Amino acid sequence: MVSQIRHPEWRQSLEDTKYPFEDGATLVNSTNKSIPPDIFLDAHLYPIGASSNMYLSRVEVTSAKVTVHIGDDSSRSVASGDISVSSPTDSVRLTDSYGRPAGILISDSSRLGVLRAFGLGTHDFPSAASSFVAGVCMPTPQVGVRGVQLDDGSLLAGPVWLVGEDGVVVSRETVENPATCDTAAQTQEVIRVDVVGDPLFRRRLCTPKELFTTPSFIKKIKVVNGAEEWLCEPDSHGYFSIQGNDSLAGDAALRVRITPEGNLEFRVEGSSSAAT
Repeated sequence: MVSQIRHPEWRQSLEDTKYPFEDGATLVNSTNKSIPPDIFLDAHLYPIGASSNMYLSRVEVTSAKVTVHIGDDSSRSVASGDISVSSPTDSVRLTDSYGRPAGILISDSSRLGVLRAFGLGTHDFPSAASSFVAGVCMPTPQVGVRGVQLDDGSLLAGPVWLVGEDGVVVSRETVENPATCDTAAQTQEVIRVDVVGDPLFRRRLCTPKELFTTPSFIKKIKVVNGAEEWLCEPDSHGYFSIQGNDSLAGDAALRVRITPEGNLEFRVEGSSSAAT
């Protein structure tokens, strides 16, 4: 039985090419220093918000590490990764400016050692000299919520928990965006925050959570009178105003009770309101 690798990490047919750089890449920086075409064996680049035209834009060399920057049409550093001088690895893991994963460069420690030979300082590459092939670039659009920016400007990314404190309820809802001239109506998942959405939160503090159920408030009232029906909605503050407006009947009274089915029933009890 002959063993074979069905899905190799990279194809050997690319060994004599400049892959993962484009064939037309000169690999010569602005100070006429060059890097070998096989310095990287493979690459996978996916910075959030970057375009497909990514390239090796800058190499910064210090006594402790070598930092590799990846640029695109809008920025010279959409992602970067560090190579330790004392303990180099066989790959360079890239992150964006907020610390989110942005890709990886596959190599080995001996190949990456060439970058240290550039000397201390910053070494820039023009985009035409070190462009990556389209096959290793994965443009990732900035859609949806990918992090929370704090007051100090830092970004909290990754798994984020939103927890409502006393009197604050956080819920997820589906809303419908109305149609515009360019797009049709669409539904969208949103996070809703009610600052006083749970007015009985103090009662919950004294009652075990599994024994306490947040009350359901009235949202609409349907009035039925024979074959006629009316649907009443609250005002902008969520209030309903229910009144017995017939002042001619001194003994008329408005009664509210709960039916066996769990509905609210409003009835006017008393004598006829007709004047005698």
